[in-house]
Amino acid sequence: MLMKGLWILLCITVIAGSCAKSTSTPAPVSEYKPILMNKQSLIISVKWLPSTELSNPGKYILNGNYLYVVEMYKGVHVFDNSNPSSPENMGLINVPGIQTISIKGNDLYADNATDIVAIDISSPTSPTVLSRISNVLPAPGTPDGLPLGAPVAQSTWPANTIPVGYVKLKN
Repeated sequence: MLMKGLWILLCITVIAGSCAKSTSTPAPVSEYKPILMNKQSLIISVKWLPSTELSNPGKYILNGNYLYVVEMYKGVHVFDNSNPSSPENMGLINVPGIQTISIKGNDLYADNATDIVAIDISSPTSPTVLSRISNVLPAPGTPDGLPLGAPVAQSTWPANTIPVGYVKLKN
């Protein structure tokens, strides 16, 4: 009799629990949408541009008299640092999708969205691409580290495009 009572109580609990409203919250999604670039355009995108103001700096490396500062998702600012109290912004090496750099000798290595590029910086204001290894990196993630929401998810992107940056969605 006690077993029958426990069995009925268990059934009522399961039925009542399955009828309760779910209180789970939806998984958070990024507040950013991707800036997309065609893969062919990415391959020819690394070039020298006039100097611009730093707005989203990342990693920096001092190499000789030059300071190289990553502008997240955009490129590498080159500063003449021969006078450390007044560095001069010489220009920007355009590298869409960049997040980090490394330098060995006269070679600067950078992530160019999903590729790795080696750039000759022996003449810092005339950089030239030495080599490229394609499709070895995951696409650059969102600045907030969250997945993209449905309206801007990867399934909505045109073919052969990859994110090279992000802009914040308006609330």
